[in-house]
Amino acid sequence: MNIREIYQKYVPSGIRNVLWKIGWHIRIFFRFFPQHMETSINCLFHSRDRFENQLIITTTLRNEAGYIREWIEYHKLVGVDKFIIYDNESTDNLKEVLHPYINSGEVVYTFYPGDIRKIQVKLMNETIRKYRNKTQWIALIDVDEFIVPVNHASIPDALKEIAQDLGRKIYALAINWVMFGYSGHQTKQEGLVMENYTKHAGVDAHFKCIINPRKVSHAFIHYAICLFGMPTITERGISVRDGKLQNLCDAGIEKIRINHYYTRSYEEHIPKIKKYLRRLNIPEDEMQIPVFNPEFLSHHEDRIMEKYIPLLKKMMVQRTT
Repeated sequence: MNIREIYQKYVPSGIRNVLWKIGWHIRIFFRFFPQHMETSINCLFHSRDRFENQLIITTTLRNEAGYIREWIEYHKLVGVDKFIIYDNESTDNLKEVLHPYINSGEVVYTFYPGDIRKIQVKLMNETIRKYRNKTQWIALIDVDEFIVPVNHASIPDALKEIAQDLGRKIYALAINWVMFGYSGHQTKQEGLVMENYTKHAGVDAHFKCIINPRKVSHAFIHYAICLFGMPTITERGISVRDGKLQNLCDAGIEKIRINHYYTRSYEEHIPKIKKYLRRLNIPEDEMQIPVFNPEFLSHHEDRIMEKYIPLLKKMMVQRTT
């Protein structure tokens, strides 16, 4: 019997969990030591500042001109003040669509070429460092993700209630996905995403985060490394240390959630499937693309976004006139 087997057999699970957590904290401390030091020093001087913005979003995207206005105007409705957008080699008219928002100061636009898999985390952390003393919260999401404050008018109000209910400060909040599929649509649809796609597969174990940038040393796509080893937590107070809940029953979407319009239509989903298969080094002529299934990720009807649609359409018309 080797040491690992002895450890597993004779050390109680409770003690193993404690030892694992201690080891995790030690590894994270040394791996991100420079970031922890920088964040700690900054926190001493700026933790009680008044901020220019309450909530900003940062994202890296490519060729989302047809969807970006709805995403921006919706998030403005629910309390987002500013959008930090990195354009990863778009070939559509994205910058032209964003022009009014750039002029108004609502969007900070940067064209940034390169492999998005290599630069996305880098750009997220650049934004955190640059804006950590200018905004109370930063949301780290993509353009196919819509943060929904379930029982409140704004996202900041939902964050405040969650912190009060948990009786603790939030360093980073993990918000579970609700995965929306085709909703019966084979081809790309005109109109709003939230109006066309109203069927989902239920809550997902994955999540994205809203962070307090003065309390986060480093962020990844799905989770954050918080100061002093504090965990990213869910609305239920469950601690998470990677990008997915171990138990789906721990997921909570009663107070806040992310509607992830992952596929949009079947036609728009196919390029995503091919992109994934290319990463697996599967030749184009050997790729097996699934046939259209109108019920893909579309098992539950959900009208939570209906209340936003009339005002959202009005705001989008005003922005173009």
